[in-house]
Amino acid sequence: MTLEIHDMAGHLIRRLNQISTSVFQERMKQRGLDLTQVQFAAMNAIQSHPGIDQAGLAGMIAYDKATIGGVVDRLVTKGLVARRTNARDRRARAVTLTPRGANLLAEVTPA
Repeated sequence: MTLEIHDMAGHLIRRLNQISTSVFQERMKQRGLDLTQVQFAAMNAIQSHPGIDQAGLAGMIAYDKATIGGVVDRLVTKGLVARRTNARDRRARAVTLTPRGANLLAEVTPA
């Protein structure tokens, strides 16, 4: 018995991700916002854990430590996140939402 592609879990998960990404992008476009799913996830985690360091943020959203810096860089450039040196560990960077970031997150978070 051969499985049809639509009966394969991997295919269905991939399609679900594609559809979810498409819906998210369309909703952001309708609002005139330039925000990716990863940026949204990062902002949501930062809101829940203000002052989290970038390594902790990467773990929280299941994202690679090596690339979370770029995500945070873009959020800082957009004025949505502030980054500062962690007082306890000068090598670590603590991130917090800016007032603009908090307002945007409240606007796009489903009620």
